[in-house]
Amino acid sequence: MYGPITINLDTAIESISIIDESMMSLELESQKDKQKKDLYIQEREKELSSACNALKMAVAKVNQYYGNIVAQRADEIAKLSVEIARKILIQKIEAKDYEIEPIIKEALKNCPSNQDIVIHLNPDDYQQCQEIMDKNPSVMPQGVTLLPDSNVGPAECILKSPKGTILSLINDQLEQIEAALRKTQ
Repeated sequence: MYGPITINLDTAIESISIIDESMMSLELESQKDKQKKDLYIQEREKELSSACNALKMAVAKVNQYYGNIVAQRADEIAKLSVEIARKILIQKIEAKDYEIEPIIKEALKNCPSNQDIVIHLNPDDYQQCQEIMDKNPSVMPQGVTLLPDSNVGPAECILKSPKGTILSLINDQLEQIEAALRKTQ
C-alpha cells in the first residue's frame, strides 16, 4: 500500500525542481555550450597574445632601427643643430636683440687675471657698454679697459691681458658646441 512519504531535514529547502528527461538533456546542452564558449575564449586569448607579442617585436625593431639611424647621423644632427643656432643668433645680432654686458662677463670668467685687461669690442657694442657704464660704473671690474675695434664682430669681444688673449667669437663658440654635441651622441 502506498501512503504519504515523510522526510525530516536538518535545514530548510530553498528550491525544488522536478527533473525529467527533457530537463536533463537541456542541462547537458547547456554544459556543451559553456565548453564551446570557453574554448572559443581560449582561442581568442591565444590569438591576442600572439598579436601582442608580434607588436612588441615590431616596436623593438623600430626602436633599434631608430637608434641605428640616430647613431649613424649623429654628426649630421650636430651640424644641423649648430646651423639652426647660427641662423637664430645671426637674426638676433642683426636685430640688435642682445646685451653685450653678459657676453663680456662670460669672457672675463675665462680670463686668468682681472688686472690690466683690454677688451676690444665692436664699435656699436662699445657704445652700448659705455652707456651702461655711465649709468653704473661698477658694472666692469677695475683694471678693465674697453676699446672700440671695427675688426670685432657684433656680440663678440677679444680680451687681452699680460697672460694672453681670449677670443669670444660666435663661430668659435658654435664649433665648441658642435664638438660637445658629437661627443654626447
